Amino acid sequence: MKYKELFEKLGNPNPICFADYKIRISVNDIPKYNNKYDITFVPNIGGTTDADITEFKAFWVDIDAGKDKNNNYFSGKKVRDFKSKQWEKIYGFAIQPNIVTETRNGFHLMWFLKEKISVELWRRIETALTEYFDGDKSVCCPSNQLRVPGTIWRKDPQHPYPCKILKHNDNYTYIASYCDVLNISESTVIEKKNSRFRYTKPTTPKSKPLPSMVITNYKQLFDYLTKDVDMFAYLQEFYGLEGNSPRSFKCIIHDDKHPSASIFKVDSGVELYCCNATS
Repeated sequence: MKYKELFEKLGNPNPICFADYKIRISVNDIPKYNNKYDITFVPNIGGTTDADITEFKAFWVDIDAGKDKNNNYFSGKKVRDFKSKQWEKIYGFAIQPNIVTETRNGFHLMWFLKEKISVELWRRIETALTEYFDGDKSVCCPSNQLRVPGTIWRKDPQHPYPCKILKHNDNYTYIASYCDVLNISESTVIEKKNSRFRYTKPTTPKSKPLPSMVITNYKQLFDYLTKDVDMFAYLQEFYGLEGNSPRSFKCIIHDDKHPSASIFKVDSGVELYCCNATS
């Protein structure tokens, strides 16, 4: 994926961009300035200060290996080891980022936003994501800049590094799901942007505990919940799901008049829940 396609998917096709963090440039100027400067952009819409932001387009986390006690960047091997450990944590997170960009010293993660959100809730979710990944807490502000994929990391002039997107997907996650996963309390009713219906967050079902087992990392937990637990049977027992087949049943996320949901298994063995409703 190229940066222009990223901007389109973000819903901000002409973001504010900078060369060397302070020289304002256009998207079309990026190739010219990339030969000399670090190139960044503001994912959210409205301006260059927090007070200017009028529309939130993403959450993000900057995962950085940091520097040694002498303020020098760590060796390539140490950074690679750091990235390997972080990649396992990224893979095991319940809500996969839409974009994973590799930089010299780590990763930039992005989750796209399509619903309206208050600045207060945006900050709470942004902070919780940063804390979960032990990211850079200095880039949790609405007007922060992120590095443009496909450009060159130049913080160490002697060792420039090409930044590239390693992983991307078009899946969209509702704000309520971030609140659930990150244990953030929020109103149980969230209005969809198109105002066609209101989404009421399901109440927690009365359920028996899952069998006891020892889990030592997030990947084991993810694999167990997505491969070993029968999702359809679980939803039938604890959510009162209507339907006899995982291929077609009434969706539990909205007031479904006709069966619009299904559960299917991908090649990796992971079960995915899909709602095909158009409105």
